[in-house]
Amino acid sequence: MTEPTVPTVTFDITKFHKIGGKHRYCDYSMSLAGGGSVVTLDPSTNTLTVSSKSPVQIVFTATGAYLLAGICFRETGSGKSDPNGTCTFPNVVLNLAGSSSTLTLTDTADTSSSYEFAMLVVGINEEALGLIDPPIVNRPPA
Repeated sequence: MTEPTVPTVTFDITKFHKIGGKHRYCDYSMSLAGGGSVVTLDPSTNTLTVSSKSPVQIVFTATGAYLLAGICFRETGSGKSDPNGTCTFPNVVLNLAGSSSTLTLTDTADTSSSYEFAMLVVGINEEALGLIDPPIVNRPPA
């Protein structure tokens, strides 16, 4: 029996900007592996779309000399039934292992919603903290 593929998002930070500097967020690109039809990525806007009524785990990782250190959410759009994302993303697990890190979140949205999230990044060479800010859109099937 084969294990289902867990969608994995990899951040490639192209220009690190420390918190409190001239720029608010780091420059980055994202890639997605194993999303299938459940998790998709629009590379032109760095938007992740989750299309499932069932909970979906997504693993995030960073490349190079960067570690993921935390995440927070903000619901966008009208309605805002879960402004801080605590119901939609009830489980976040951070795994720091030497010079690598993964952040796994569970997306439990069963209704349409949109979130921005800020992910805290440690720039090892810069000895500083930075932020990246991609959006997540939930569009479960009817």
